[in-house]
Amino acid sequence: MINLLIINSTLQRSGVTNVIYNLCKFLDKSKVNITIITLSKEPSDSRITDFESIGVKVVCFNKSRLSGIVVGYQQSFKNFLINSPQDVVHTFSYRGTALASKYLRQIKRVVTLEANLKDNYSDTYGKALGSYIASKELAGFKTADCKVVCSQTLFNHYHYLAPDLVVQNGADETVFYPVSETEKKGLRVKNKLPLDKKIYISVGSLIPRKDPNTIFNAYLLAKLPNSILLFLGSGPLNMNNNGNDNVIFKGNVLNVDEYLKCADVFVSASHSEGLPNTVLEAALSGLTCVVSDIPQHHDVFHHSEANGVHFFPVKGENKLAQLLTDIVPNKVKYDCQTATNMAMQYLNCYTNLLN
Repeated sequence: MINLLIINSTLQRSGVTNVIYNLCKFLDKSKVNITIITLSKEPSDSRITDFESIGVKVVCFNKSRLSGIVVGYQQSFKNFLINSPQDVVHTFSYRGTALASKYLRQIKRVVTLEANLKDNYSDTYGKALGSYIASKELAGFKTADCKVVCSQTLFNHYHYLAPDLVVQNGADETVFYPVSETEKKGLRVKNKLPLDKKIYISVGSLIPRKDPNTIFNAYLLAKLPNSILLFLGSGPLNMNNNGNDNVIFKGNVLNVDEYLKCADVFVSASHSEGLPNTVLEAALSGLTCVVSDIPQHHDVFHHSEANGVHFFPVKGENKLAQLLTDIVPNKVKYDCQTATNMAMQYLNCYTNLLN
């Protein structure tokens, strides 16, 4: 039995938390005993109960970021390990990676990079602080026993750090899957969506890097009859439909899978990604996908480009509008990474480390 420790700031609902949840859900529990340490107090949208419901032990240190800086975590980790020895520690983001590198070097360490760190953290913290945080996470990555990136694009980007593995994120195939037309209509009724309109959908934070404005503008430019455009997600762009009743901003929802099953076409205009979970989820749901022409989107569809995916240039409103006008949606079967495959790859990683 492998004792696996995962460290993350919190289990707040987010892309990284979803990756960790999928990993925990699909790891073989007869071979892996999973504990998660969270560093800060869990927020209102924490997924802690989801993790506990699949047999994962969660230990909350409940430190504020300030107290963590002032007091440190050394004693907290020491006390934890006295009663709960671990074989492998796996981290996916800055604080967990930095602390594991500092305090847990006696344990085999796996670090996964989930994004182009400089781009990602600059979006959240600004250029100066974002670059500093990225450099600290990369320092922890360099000293890991197994260095993992979540896409071939990131492998190429960080080639100078010699990553050991590419393990693509996987979406939960038991939640995201194609449905029949009858099931689709039932879900539209449940979610109060029109039965007789084509539904275009975009899922993700309303931030400049995700570029929802390009989708909004292209949809208006296309003047698509008998259709609606749904945006799921929130963020600092604070967008509204400017009086266009066919554009609907739903904010953050818990049933993303149902909205995808209601939809006909998925759209992403991102400028940069690690490996986009929402695109994977849309693909597993069988949607026709119209996505920006970035390497990370090609990573998702590298076996499926002739079968239902369409690319447009970054910020290419005119090309996107043309695609939205011309494509005929149909249920598509893509060859994409699943959470089951992702978990099997990580289990092999842990096993090889210990052998």
